[in-house]
Amino acid sequence: MLTRHGNVRYIFFGHVHRDIAGTVAGIPFSVQRGLHARFMLDVVGDEMVEQAPPAYSIILIDGQRVVIHSHDFLEQWPLWSPATGQRVR
Repeated sequence: MLTRHGNVRYIFFGHVHRDIAGTVAGIPFSVQRGLHARFMLDVVGDEMVEQAPPAYSIILIDGQRVVIHSHDFLEQWPLWSPATGQRVR
């Protein structure tokens, strides 16, 4: 189906609870994580859900380029200055 039309250059989809990217039939794809729990990456064993910070993504499409910037929010990580090596927050 993807190659039949000849004009599919990138595939975006979502709601699988994980960040995933790859290529299928020569076409790159990406999935952005959702706003709730995500499934642990464990291909052997029982399905487990882990709590993760919600995230949103900004997707920039410019000609042949696709840039995806994902941002976790509601999660407070310490900030530090590379210049001083000191914690800022």
